[in-house]
Amino acid sequence: MNIKKGNKILIYGDSITSAGRSYQDKNDLGNGYCLYLQEALAGKATIINRGISGDRTIDLLNRFEKDVLSENPDYIIILIGINDVWHKYSLGKNVTDEDFQNNLETLLNQIKQDLNIPVLLIEPFIIDTDPQKNLFYQDLYSKFIILRRLAYKFNHEYLTLDGRFREASVTKPPVYWSEDGIHPTTEGHKFIAKEILKKITITQ
Repeated sequence: MNIKKGNKILIYGDSITSAGRSYQDKNDLGNGYCLYLQEALAGKATIINRGISGDRTIDLLNRFEKDVLSENPDYIIILIGINDVWHKYSLGKNVTDEDFQNNLETLLNQIKQDLNIPVLLIEPFIIDTDPQKNLFYQDLYSKFIILRRLAYKFNHEYLTLDGRFREASVTKPPVYWSEDGIHPTTEGHKFIAKEILKKITITQ
């Protein structure tokens, strides 16, 4: 992502992105990777956090006009998908692969039509601290394939975050990155920020 000085980067997602931000304060970045990105990009770009806890792909699609289009960002980063799987097991709300693809493809089409700006798609992840959550992979792998195909179709960048966390868990124990397997620790959030920064180049 070639970021020009002064650009606005909107980050769209669920609780991993929200990281405790105040929904009443549109400038609140929360306590997670959005905050660390802003610290690293201070004076170069502005981070906008539009993560909401519990969101699935359908929720991002439904609030696009209110939370994304209204901000008129220069770039968008999307980290979504774990709740599309998790809610099947915790709440009985199944999101089929077809629904998942339709939701994301419609969202990406809206971004292209209304904003026509670059997008960084980040794959959701599971960190190996809870054997029960490892069962999610039987649904999550097919979501990875969909995300990668859409990144190719729309010519967007893609971050294989699940794979990066699995590599990192070889040198540090998984609990170092997440205690429940989904929500990052402070170090996990810093890791996400560092991986995103590897995708960013600042130009004048």
